[in-house]
Amino acid sequence: MDVTAGARLNGAQASEHEAKLPKKVVIAGFVSTFTEWYDFLVYGTVAALVFNQLFFPKLDYVVGVLAAFSTFAVGFIARPVGGAFFGHFGDRVGRKKMLIVTLLLMALSTFGIGLLPTYETAGIAAPILLVILRFLQGISLGGEWGGVVLLIVEQSPTRSRGGNGVWVQIGGYLGPLAGTCVLAVVSSLITTEQFVAWGWRIPFLISILPLAVGLYFRLAMDEPAVFKKTKKAAMPLVEVLREKLSAIAGISFMHGAQSALLFIAIVYVPGHMKNMAGFTTTSASVAVLFMLVAAVVSTVASGILSDYIGRRLTIGIGLVVGALVAYPLFWSLGAKDASSVYLAMFFAGVSCGFIYGPEPAFFSELFPTRYRFTGISLGAQMGAVLGGATAPILAALIVEWTGNVGSVPILIVVWQIVGLLGLLSLSETKGKSLDF
Repeated sequence: MDVTAGARLNGAQASEHEAKLPKKVVIAGFVSTFTEWYDFLVYGTVAALVFNQLFFPKLDYVVGVLAAFSTFAVGFIARPVGGAFFGHFGDRVGRKKMLIVTLLLMALSTFGIGLLPTYETAGIAAPILLVILRFLQGISLGGEWGGVVLLIVEQSPTRSRGGNGVWVQIGGYLGPLAGTCVLAVVSSLITTEQFVAWGWRIPFLISILPLAVGLYFRLAMDEPAVFKKTKKAAMPLVEVLREKLSAIAGISFMHGAQSALLFIAIVYVPGHMKNMAGFTTTSASVAVLFMLVAAVVSTVASGILSDYIGRRLTIGIGLVVGALVAYPLFWSLGAKDASSVYLAMFFAGVSCGFIYGPEPAFFSELFPTRYRFTGISLGAQMGAVLGGATAPILAALIVEWTGNVGSVPILIVVWQIVGLLGLLSLSETKGKSLDF
């Protein structure tokens, strides 16, 4: 190669390395997780409020509530299935193609839930359809996160990969805030009877709006250059399980630690405050608000920080903070001191944010392009199931068995230790090329 040709090649590589991230990619990534977590909040709340009456009226109250929440769990169980399926084909035929499919599937299932007939009009078909739509929703969400992460991270300059990746993550905190606001507005404008009769459908139906925005920007996007020039794996799912099983396990443990603390904080703690500690609904909502605000700020800060001090150190800080805040949080619940609860929830948000922020860049840098979509999707979604789906239930069982809310921190601390072990099993990746 002559000097001129070499200079041209190096210049092209440098240009690609420092290329700006397209705004349409950022918007598409944000809208995706925003809508996903908006739906999470809406579905969980509506299931608790009315689904036992509408879809399981033949069961007594407790069994009906459990049946309603079991449909919620179906969505979690489906997510690793979606991660494996869409990850596999996303690595084979393209990130963009699969993300269009997942978005359309999400729109169909979420909008469909809003149109479902109840048990009164459709009989046993109503809960069956609810479970089917929730399963389809979970499959689509399982493929969504990994795909939008790669659309952003694979097109980001190396020096700002961590900071750019947070756009996917902050939608996960702002979505629940939006869902809370929508439910509050709807419930304030109509009576309880109207909400049970038809008002519960509104939050599901209006979710089509952000999904339409997401589809518009998704159709306008290009495949990442690093994917287009990479030789495709014949069987991405088989190859990643054969070659990178330890990395999948490591990120599952790490993400599971974050999910366990997050779901205990936003699902279990508010319920305990209202039902067992005598706090008002407003106090419980304020506690969650403190947590989410801290999580958003620390997610952005940690993603940027990881571009300077590394992914492992940044995430490690979050895991240590999570272990340290566990006992103060549940001591404050036992003491029934609102100010202490707010402060502890704030630091729980800091912990979650410091783990969550660097994840898109860190996970992406661990896997070769040929099966990157499959690898990060499997790891993250398995972590969400292991930590997020089980932690609130285990917390409630621990309190039931011991009669002491002060026992729950053991669960959180164990998860943070598991997360640290998972983190220590992974290599530092800051500055690593994605072209491998």
